[in-house]
Amino acid sequence: AMATADRVAFHKFMVRSVAEKHGLRATFMPKPFTNKTGNGLHCHFTMHAPAEGGRNVFKAASGAEACGDEYGLSQVALHFL
Repeated sequence: AMATADRVAFHKFMVRSVAEKHGLRATFMPKPFTNKTGNGLHCHFTMHAPAEGGRNVFKAASGAEACGDEYGLSQVALHFL
């Protein structure tokens, strides 16, 4: 997974560098133009705690842990973001 992440980061760097060399700008924004179809890069993250039976630590275990977060995120997730 780390090799793939490194390759993605390197690819984005190279695309931006080549574009800049030619007086252009490359963007990986999800939808930079409102009148065109979006095609951005996005990533999904999750973290599991093997010692806790594989619990997803980004999901609040209870209402109290969510601290009023409307998406049900734990404190770990909020600090990660």
